[in-house]
Amino acid sequence: MNLPSGSQYFFIVTAVNAGTELAASTEANATTNPAGPADLSITPGNSLTSPVTPNVVNWSAVTAGTTPASSYNIYRSTTPGVLTAIGTAIASVTGPTTTYNDTNISNGTAYYYKVTAVFNAVGATPAYETSPSYEMNVTPSATPAPANPTGVVATGINFAVAGLGGTPEVSIKWTAVTGATSYNIYRSNSSTVALIAGNRVATNTTANPFSDPNPSSSVFYYVVTAVNANGESAGSNVALAQPAMFTVDMVSGKTLTFTQSGGSDTLTMVCAANGTLTYNGTLGGTAITNGIGKWGVDSSGELTIFLADGTTIKCTLDVETINTSTVLVVLNNVLADIGTFTKGSQETGTLTGL
Repeated sequence: MNLPSGSQYFFIVTAVNAGTELAASTEANATTNPAGPADLSITPGNSLTSPVTPNVVNWSAVTAGTTPASSYNIYRSTTPGVLTAIGTAIASVTGPTTTYNDTNISNGTAYYYKVTAVFNAVGATPAYETSPSYEMNVTPSATPAPANPTGVVATGINFAVAGLGGTPEVSIKWTAVTGATSYNIYRSNSSTVALIAGNRVATNTTANPFSDPNPSSSVFYYVVTAVNANGESAGSNVALAQPAMFTVDMVSGKTLTFTQSGGSDTLTMVCAANGTLTYNGTLGGTAITNGIGKWGVDSSGELTIFLADGTTIKCTLDVETINTSTVLVVLNNVLADIGTFTKGSQETGTLTGL
């Protein structure tokens, strides 16, 4: 049985005799072993300062159910592939601390780190140690490169109607790094993303999120690095994305109506089974007759509509971040977003018919 890590479960057992289920046992509970620390980040140090400026290692706290980790072990090597099974932890810090300052460093030497969490009270003897975090590396320098990005998330976002073409794409976003002037983005179809030119899909970009126009619907893995005048950071966590492919069977044959709040704009849109739609009404005060567009629904339930003038309408049952290029719509009394109007205006309204 594949159960989420770090979760508590309760069990009872019954016996069955000749088709009759007997009384239940007393209840027992167990917590699955938690996963290793995530969001590992390292800020490079400088061995020439007095005192030494340390390599600062940070990670996210780990819990087993509601029980926090008792401590954390930090493993380090000067070569890639830190092996915690046979290696020696250079330090152990007591929880809830989730940072370690490594002062035993030398400028110009690359250091590779992994971190594990240790639990002294989850029924294991000796104490249970989690699997390690992903590996990060950093090279201390008098003029260090920025720390590696954290919180990288990749999401398949773009519109492609099944059987009708369209190009899916992936949106990659991350937590900004202090001191970084730009970012490099690497992509691979392997979960081990090598930081090589052949995998780089963006160089010195300042766009966050960044949109990767992906030529296929394969699964891809992404890593982001931070850049400044002193160099390029180590890689971020690996983020997985599969570009969104849309189907045409979830809204087929329905008539959708957009009604502007506090205004007179109304669009009636008839969604055909082949992914096209016909719409009539007014938009931005302009009458529209028999306009032709496209529509589709992705696996997350987001409906996207493309009108002939370039207007896009998106609505989802999830609350999303709203920026200046979107307008708001209420869908079944749940806040959602509706896409950009090409004239730059924004409208608030309701979408019905789903």
